[in-house]
Amino acid sequence: MSIHCDIPPILDGRVAAQSLQDHLYSLHQWYQTTFGHPVQLGVLLVGNHPASRLYIQRKKRIAENLGLVFHCWSFVQETPPCDVLAAWRCHLEGVHGAIAQLPIYPPHDARQYIQAIPPTKDVDGLNPQSHGLFTACTPLGCWYLLQHYGISVRKKRCVVVGRSHLVGRPLAQLLLDHDATVSIGHSFTPDLPSLTQSADILFVATGMHHLIQPSHVHPNMIVVDIGIHRTENGVEGDVSPSVYPVVRAYSPVPGGVGPMTVISLMWNTLKSAFAQQGITLNDADCGKEWLKNHPIKASQV
Repeated sequence: MSIHCDIPPILDGRVAAQSLQDHLYSLHQWYQTTFGHPVQLGVLLVGNHPASRLYIQRKKRIAENLGLVFHCWSFVQETPPCDVLAAWRCHLEGVHGAIAQLPIYPPHDARQYIQAIPPTKDVDGLNPQSHGLFTACTPLGCWYLLQHYGISVRKKRCVVVGRSHLVGRPLAQLLLDHDATVSIGHSFTPDLPSLTQSADILFVATGMHHLIQPSHVHPNMIVVDIGIHRTENGVEGDVSPSVYPVVRAYSPVPGGVGPMTVISLMWNTLKSAFAQQGITLNDADCGKEWLKNHPIKASQV
């Protein structure tokens, strides 16, 4: 299956995220002028994981750029889980969307905090009861990245390398929902290159630094790298840079899927707030068609 030749070689998530950010700002402006209050997003942080604090700062910056009210409730690692859970449940009442910033240790506690989020406010899409309400942010971000560059997955052969419940599995389902033919591989797949080379679009989310090498790809392939590794050379992905000259297009690390994950979280938060007002917005166009048909009236500004 051929891929359009007019796409750029680098799928820049920062550019794609900015485009969505401009639209979400207008969407939030409509919400705020119509209902008289801003949308609120709450984040739970347990422990002092440096990467988690960095991610929260990024989310806070984008949320505030959109005009959202951002809350972060932080607890030291030693806080008894029952105390965290009681406070978390109380905080959840006042926000439109909420997430628990992962990782949280031990994992059993993380599950408790995620399951405490009402399905209608679980904007990370991780609570099993939220199935169908929100698409997990990283898979959704991958899809919006391709959409921005005019890349359809319909009738394409897509290979997802990675089988996690956070990324690989929901991503495979999302691709299936958009008429892709999907195969899933992982680090234990025998002869992984023979599987990956069958792909029109390859998604990699294994958590294994530079797993994908030139032997895994072909010249007409699009590669979406979802991995994040902090190395002495900076932040790198699951895909070796030696792959870049070999393929048709790729998402870089950093600056590829990461910004799209954050902006997808903001979309899910707005979608949640609108739903709580009885308005259903569609992931397919990020609510653009709805906003086009519901402009802000001069009397509202």
